Amino acid sequence: SRLEVGVHQPFSPSASLSPSASRSPSASLSSSASVSPSASSSPSASVSPSAGNTTITFDSASSAATDPNSNTLAWSHTVNSNANRILLVGIGLRSNVSVNTVTFGGQSLAFVRKDNPDTDIRTEIWSLINPTISTNTITVTAASSTTIAAGATTYYNVSGILRNAGGGSSLTTNSSSSVAISSATNELVVDTVGLQSANASLAVGANQTQRVNKVGTAVCVGMSEESGAASVNMGWTFISDAWAGTAVALQPMYTSSLSPSASLSPSSSSSASLS
Repeated sequence: SRLEVGVHQPFSPSASLSPSASRSPSASLSSSASVSPSASSSPSASVSPSAGNTTITFDSASSAATDPNSNTLAWSHTVNSNANRILLVGIGLRSNVSVNTVTFGGQSLAFVRKDNPDTDIRTEIWSLINPTISTNTITVTAASSTTIAAGATTYYNVSGILRNAGGGSSLTTNSSSSVAISSATNELVVDTVGLQSANASLAVGANQTQRVNKVGTAVCVGMSEESGAASVNMGWTFISDAWAGTAVALQPMYTSSLSPSASLSPSSSSSASLS
């Protein structure tokens, strides 16, 4: 018997498993998702100021007169706690003697105006912005010894501006006085009148509010106020006498306030795309 030896070929698969289907997804997830907010917060904030004038308001009054003649006159006056104050001192002097100084406590007043017809009677007004809140002494010092009568009035809500001043006088004896002054709405006109005798019949004009009526030994003085207008006439009546008168117009304090109507109205939008 014959033994045949056969050579067996090794197993070489001709069918190679080469997957042509590669797992490379053509569907690529490329997120270009960008959130681009077009958010714009545009506030329509507007601030609208409102403005106006305060009302000038009377605070206090006082008066005094020399007896006998002297070159000084002193008396007590109270200034209460209010904002934007002004102190006015109205003075009547015989013989046309002028005033050197006026003080309230340690504060000095400023001269505003004087009026006189000749050598018989003279009026002056002095002022002090924001006098100390206190009860203190007003002292009037004249250039020489004479008969003096004076009054003081305090007001508040005043700007501190004496917008105008006017005066008048008459050496001829009359039974009334008249001082015209230019003013405006919301202002306040304050006057001083002086007579060369102890004229007890001194009476304030119809549209005015009397604050001082002081009769001395040989002089008297009155002070009053009236609401401002384009033209204001400050008048008094009395038994026939020589007179002098001085007036000033006070301006009110101007106020303003901001009232914001601010509103935030965002026009924001977020847009994203997925590709």
